[in-house]
Amino acid sequence: MESFLTGALLIWCYLILVGLRKVIRHGMLAVNIEDLLYWCVAALIIFVSAFLENNGEVRWYSAAAILLGAWVQWGVLFFLRRICIKLLKKFRNRGRMT
Repeated sequence: MESFLTGALLIWCYLILVGLRKVIRHGMLAVNIEDLLYWCVAALIIFVSAFLENNGEVRWYSAAAILLGAWVQWGVLFFLRRICIKLLKKFRNRGRMT
């Protein structure tokens, strides 16, 4: 379960990073440095999670749970985004006087 939540946490962090990039424009060098730092921190988080949960042994179901957690979280967020966009389009013109 911890591996699943680790994957979900990592995808949240990456999506926050992407959102910040949309709010504050970055050059290509800054984006590359941010990605490098993200993946270094993500690798450290995955290592610590695997070390604590699996007593230092590499277990493939743990790696699969991390990937599954990230994939499920990505799907849930994509689904919620689509619902929010549909609701915003539906209610966009309400309240306007014509």
